[in-house]
Amino acid sequence: MLDKTHNIKVPFWAKLMIILLCGDLFVLYSIRLFYIMPIDSDYSNLILEAADIISGNVLLNDWIQTGISFLTTDLLYYVIAVLFNGVSRNSYLVASGLMRFSA
Repeated sequence: MLDKTHNIKVPFWAKLMIILLCGDLFVLYSIRLFYIMPIDSDYSNLILEAADIISGNVLLNDWIQTGISFLTTDLLYYVIAVLFNGVSRNSYLVASGLMRFSA
């Protein structure tokens, strides 16, 4: 009697909805977590770089960069956040939450 297992068939759309819901909750939790932490100059610089990219300076001409370029990693999330929130602290919160979700 204990050997019988019952397989419950869950539709694909239900699995997808559960995954998306968990992802949304994780992003919201991450944004709330980053809301507690103060923003530092590195992240402020990324927000300004993202705003400059959106305004047309895609290669960041006239910017003095360090030896580490975040152009293909972190900066993409900041460009998305600045598109929706502008240059604000909310851009930092959204970009940080998106980075944690995709990691």
